[in-house]
Amino acid sequence: MTAMSPDPDARNEARSAADPITAILDNLVHVGRQSREVLRAAVIQHAEMAELLTMLVRFRALAMASVTATLAASIEATVEFTLAGYLADSLKASSGK
Repeated sequence: MTAMSPDPDARNEARSAADPITAILDNLVHVGRQSREVLRAAVIQHAEMAELLTMLVRFRALAMASVTATLAASIEATVEFTLAGYLADSLKASSGK
């Protein structure tokens, strides 16, 4: 048995046929890396947006609690003032008889 030596023309043809495939694979790797970077940035933006929304919901809850407390205090003061005025008028009317 004799070993066959590779044909130089066949080797060159195979190499020239492989070059476009190599270029396509390189492009796929490049696109994959870019996609990964875009996805990573999107995840970061999503996390930042979620954090911002959480903070805004907390601020809203604090604001509503503050407004509710202020309104309750204002109503209570108005009721006390009105009741005190009513009682004062009643005392004046009863002491004048």
